[in-house]
Amino acid sequence: MAHGGGLGAGLPQGGGFPQTRAHPLSGALKALYDTGAFIIAGGGGGIPVVRDLDGTHRGVEAVIDKDRTSVLLACDLDVEEMLILTGVPCLYVNFGKPDQKSLSTVAR
Repeated sequence: MAHGGGLGAGLPQGGGFPQTRAHPLSGALKALYDTGAFIIAGGGGGIPVVRDLDGTHRGVEAVIDKDRTSVLLACDLDVEEMLILTGVPCLYVNFGKPDQKSLSTVAR
C-alpha cells in the first residue's frame, strides 16, 4: 500500500525526519483491534528504529512524525474512523506560510 500525499508535507526531509513506513507492532495491534479493543498507539516515547537491507533493526537518532505513524497504523488496521487529539486551535493548510489558512470544517 502506498502512503504519500500531503501527510507530513512541509516537514524537514532527511536528517532528523526519517520517512515512517510501518509500525513494528502493527501485526499484534491488528490482532487486538480485531477483538474490538480500542487502540491508542504511535504517540512517541519509544526509540526510532530503521530496518537495514539485511532485515535487522537498529535504533537511530531521529524525530518520529507521530501523525504519519498514526495514519499508517490506522491504514494497517483498516480502521473506519481515527481521531488525532491536539492542543492547537484548528487545522491549517499551508501552515507557517504567508498564505496560511485555518479550516473550520473538513469533510471527505
